[in-house]
Amino acid sequence: MASRSATVGFIFAVAVGPLSLLVHAQAGHSSEAPGRAPAADDFEEAKQLLQKGLLDEAGVAARHGLDRSPRSVVGLNLLGVIYQQQGKDAEAIPQFERALAIKPDSVDTLNNLATSYAAQKRTDLAEQIFRKSLRLKPEDATANYNLGLLLLDRNKAKESIPYLLRVRHPDGPTRLNLVRAYLSSGNNASGLATAEILSQSWPKDTKVHFSLGVLLGSHRQYQNAIHEFELANALEPQTFDILHDLGQAYLLSGQPAKAQETLDQALHLQPDSADTLHLMARAEMDLGKDVDALELLVRARKISTRNTDILLLMGRLSMKQQFFEDAIEVLREGVQIDPRRADLHAALGESYFTVGKVEMAVKEFRTLVGLDPSPRSYALMGMCYRHLGQYEEAKHFLDESLKGDPEKKAISSELFAPIRIMQTHFWNWQASKWTSDNTRKRFPFCGAAFRSIRGWPPHITSWRLRKEAHTSWRQRAGT
Repeated sequence: MASRSATVGFIFAVAVGPLSLLVHAQAGHSSEAPGRAPAADDFEEAKQLLQKGLLDEAGVAARHGLDRSPRSVVGLNLLGVIYQQQGKDAEAIPQFERALAIKPDSVDTLNNLATSYAAQKRTDLAEQIFRKSLRLKPEDATANYNLGLLLLDRNKAKESIPYLLRVRHPDGPTRLNLVRAYLSSGNNASGLATAEILSQSWPKDTKVHFSLGVLLGSHRQYQNAIHEFELANALEPQTFDILHDLGQAYLLSGQPAKAQETLDQALHLQPDSADTLHLMARAEMDLGKDVDALELLVRARKISTRNTDILLLMGRLSMKQQFFEDAIEVLREGVQIDPRRADLHAALGESYFTVGKVEMAVKEFRTLVGLDPSPRSYALMGMCYRHLGQYEEAKHFLDESLKGDPEKKAISSELFAPIRIMQTHFWNWQASKWTSDNTRKRFPFCGAAFRSIRGWPPHITSWRLRKEAHTSWRQRAGT
């Protein structure tokens, strides 16, 4: 789905909420010189400046207060939070550690310290401190929420759910992350139910519906995502981000006509959006309008010359039209930009193989296997080695393919027949030139399969191959 993230971040300023209580509690124990304003006034001023986003001024006021009251836990927490908001976690951590030396059981300080560790990617330390905070105060909403979010970000979605559920009176971000946790742990039913409750609780909040749409779409719950995007679009029509993501959801759910209509509206708002042009081209291709798709891709490529999504789709479109040399040119450019993108190597290898440049195809498929050791990657590699007459290598890769995909679901019907027969027979064969023109004419849908068996002896074209080809034809014809 869209690149925008629906994930809600940590609560950084966790001590700001209760600060006023702590400030007033310490006001009577000030050690300032007579006639000077108490440090509590400085801290109150710093808190108000922080809430207004005036971080530099807030820092000055907090430091002024700490000059007068250097052992103030409130002041140390406040200055640490200000540093957090400025992205200076290395400077924030010593403030929290000083506060803990004064008051070791301060839950607010522990939460703030853990949040800074999390921001520094020191997740093990952050988790330990959040758990210590919860041992002191199991019902603390901030610790439960932040620990749940930390576990979620560490791909421990199932483990995060109990902590998110312990947050009393959950707000929108908490419920949104609970939806994310359920979906990430595979509990789609609970995730969708929680999403529906969140949507109904804030029926007029565009941000809630849009965020839900992005989150649901990222977990391939496209119909539910469409519903949320449509609600957001009704509340704020003609908003580019909403139309873009709604169009993408339509496209991914197999509704190219609706995707085309919606993305066209988005393009009227931002005609130079390369990503929208790319999605529009995909919709046109799905509608069989390849020429229109190519025109859109040419426009998109001029705007974003290094966008590999655009280059891949241009390559695939050229392959579809059997312009393989054109496909090779654009796919090579894509591989140079992003050499670790597996689908680019797969498409480039297929193009090389089709035009007879098998050695080049082997090079691409070898890279593909390293990046994506999937059954189809192994099958493509095996097909190349068989074509080169290197049968032991071919057998190795075809066996690897079938180990990972014993039911052959990941292998296309065009590769299925030759792989199955090769596995049974090829180690006893001697390569020779032979082609079954009659069978190929009868079963045109298996063109790639028959191209790949050139060199096999005549007895291999048995009823089994005809049966495989007929099965492929029926699958393609939808009968």
